[in-house]
Amino acid sequence: MEQLEKFGFLNINKPKGMTSHDVVYFVRKMLGIKQVGHSGTLDPMAEGVLVVGVGKATRLFEFLKEEKEYIATIKFGYESDTLDTDGECVKKEDFFPDETKLKTVLNEFLGESEQIPPKYSAIKIGGKKLYEMARKGQEIGEIKARPIKIKKIELLEIDENEAKIKVGCSKGTYVRSLIRDIAQKLGTVAVMSALTRTKSGAFEIENSIEIGEFCEKEDLTSSLINPLDVMDYPQYEINEEDLKAVKNGAFIKASEEFKQNEIVLLTYEGQIASIAQIIGKNAVQKKGLL
Repeated sequence: MEQLEKFGFLNINKPKGMTSHDVVYFVRKMLGIKQVGHSGTLDPMAEGVLVVGVGKATRLFEFLKEEKEYIATIKFGYESDTLDTDGECVKKEDFFPDETKLKTVLNEFLGESEQIPPKYSAIKIGGKKLYEMARKGQEIGEIKARPIKIKKIELLEIDENEAKIKVGCSKGTYVRSLIRDIAQKLGTVAVMSALTRTKSGAFEIENSIEIGEFCEKEDLTSSLINPLDVMDYPQYEINEEDLKAVKNGAFIKASEEFKQNEIVLLTYEGQIASIAQIIGKNAVQKKGLL
């Protein structure tokens, strides 16, 4: 099986001004391995938790918990083409939010709803990323709304025309769009002036690592996280005979303790050998890592 030194997750605190791809490139160069990816883009102006997968751990992103948590700063009375302060200003007006009214509006966003993503985003239409089309001045057309869920939203502070909020949300939620929609309900415009991702599933900013701390490959490999420590699924240790079957993509007999259709991590000697689903009395492989 693949050794842990080239297999696992990194909880990196992405700095401002660096793209998510820049972080991936840094890790690839430091570890000397091409198979590196991240589980969710952070804009260059944003900072905070960026989950990076190394080796075949990149195949596990879809099984990670998707909840995100952010701290964002809203600048009211300012509108830009990118919905943040990095974009070109298209409108300015005086607006100073009332704390009570703002709290009331924030609460209206709790729960499930639909959101129109920004035109400057990595969403693809016809195989092209929206932000690439927008930068070239190409006609984008209607951007379809997408389902999102806001699990919590809290006002942290207000300072003149700026407000800081904490947001807990589902994967795929654009905080820039959320801020645009909050402003609309208040009868004004607004942009995002700062964003920090404080949590992504089991990965929290308090436990993240800074890129500037690493000068040697060994420094980075020592920070790799075994996926078994952060993936919240039942585990089933298999024997050597089962391992051979799993390597060939075959199903194996499963313990009766598991529920039907349940996702189970098949482990061997402290590492994930495969992700399987319980069907009948068998564990049927969904994603092999061998």
